[in-house]
Amino acid sequence: MNHISIKEIIYAKSPGFLSNYPPFLSDIFFAFLNRILFIPRINRFLLEHGDKTGIEFIEELFDQLDISYRISSKDREKIPSEGKLIIVANHPLGGLDGLIILKMISEVRNDVRIIANDVLLNIRNLSEYFLPFDLLSKKDLKKNYQLITEAIKKDFAIIIFPAGEVARPTFRGIKDKKWNKGAVYFADKFQAPVLPVFIKGRNSFFFYFTSLLSKKLSMFLLPYELFNKRNKVFDLKIGHPISPKAFNTKYQRIEFLTKSLKKHLYLISKNKKGIFEIEKNIIHPVSTKQLRSELFSNQLIGETTDFKKIFLVEYDKSKNVIKEIARLREVTFRKVGEGTGSKKDSDKFDKHYKHIVLWDDIQLEIVGSYRFVEGNFIMDNFGVEGFYSSTLFKFDNGIKPYLLNAIELGRSFIQSKYWNSMALDYLWQGIGKYLTTNHKIRYLFGPVSMSNNYSSEAKDLIIQFYSKWFPPQRMLVSPYNSYLISDESKSFFRKSFQLRRLQ
Repeated sequence: MNHISIKEIIYAKSPGFLSNYPPFLSDIFFAFLNRILFIPRINRFLLEHGDKTGIEFIEELFDQLDISYRISSKDREKIPSEGKLIIVANHPLGGLDGLIILKMISEVRNDVRIIANDVLLNIRNLSEYFLPFDLLSKKDLKKNYQLITEAIKKDFAIIIFPAGEVARPTFRGIKDKKWNKGAVYFADKFQAPVLPVFIKGRNSFFFYFTSLLSKKLSMFLLPYELFNKRNKVFDLKIGHPISPKAFNTKYQRIEFLTKSLKKHLYLISKNKKGIFEIEKNIIHPVSTKQLRSELFSNQLIGETTDFKKIFLVEYDKSKNVIKEIARLREVTFRKVGEGTGSKKDSDKFDKHYKHIVLWDDIQLEIVGSYRFVEGNFIMDNFGVEGFYSSTLFKFDNGIKPYLLNAIELGRSFIQSKYWNSMALDYLWQGIGKYLTTNHKIRYLFGPVSMSNNYSSEAKDLIIQFYSKWFPPQRMLVSPYNSYLISDESKSFFRKSFQLRRLQ
């Protein structure tokens, strides 16, 4: 918008406002209101910087008012750099806190949106970041809800102020009012983690005194409060992301979960342990420039017709590439209900194993990778304990001759955006290329994991199928933790097999 008209805003909310008074009195009232609310100053700023939009507009506003914020590097690392995310925050300032959090999140990821009421929506310079939603108005409610759900489905980060209005005085200090349940609802419905953000700040005594007389009237003081924050620095505290599993409304009432989430936020603001179990945030991506530089210092073993490159990568030349692989593993496996729960999925084997890496030279990112090692190298330098598989299985002595002419494969992943593509085939092309230049390799082996998205019955049947039709001639490995098949699955498998024989 090019200007703010406080008169138009009030009449839009209350059409009959001052209708019983002479026009000259309403003119005097609005002139006084414009003056104390700094409306001319705001309109001058909008006129001078109306060409700026988005984060650039916020930066210009903060620069004009000399407003800044503080956040520790440790807390910044807690912000997930990708994937759907619900950000919940307290609402001490009214408008300014939204701009601060929007700016702060945008420094980590640009796919951020903020749920805003109709007053903020008038700031067209920021319209690209706003998702409209006004609980007090039934108009367009369904349409606005759909816009929010579409943004979450696209893996955006959504900022929500569950209080719905600026914090006001209570017997226990300046606190948010009762939170609405929208954040918990969206987290549960779309299985999005929740990032709690606390911003330390308060408005003027004049604002709080006015709010005691009239909440509606105090809302019109928010522009004044914005300019009242000149030369201020605001401290932010960020908690670890909370798993969406914590917000299962099938087992706990949504009202209780919402109340607990609010309490969790206020606890972490005091450096206390929150209520919910947390997930450590995955590390932020390695810079594209570093990745490309390190990758191209390794051996290029294949290229595809769709501009992807296959590299044979070693740790000593590519520490940042291996770090990014560890990050992408955790991202990928969490999306299918797995993952380590740590900042990255790495282990001691990454350093002495080789990696087949598929690189997208258009999108400039790692598509996926496969980890492998030659058996004779491990046996010569580490013995049987040097194999990753040895952490899961006990090796019989009879396997050693095979290991000398084998490679162990594992820890493969494909980024979710490349699922249903040729990516896995390309990785196997890389493995095939390696085998053509290493003729002594006769065997491939390695552990295979099954996602917990499979039901217990499905896993039982898969294991029984391979046990029956592809049994080993000799048990060269045995698991440290055997998989137990239920009696019901055994019975079902026997009956199904007998029925097929009769047919």
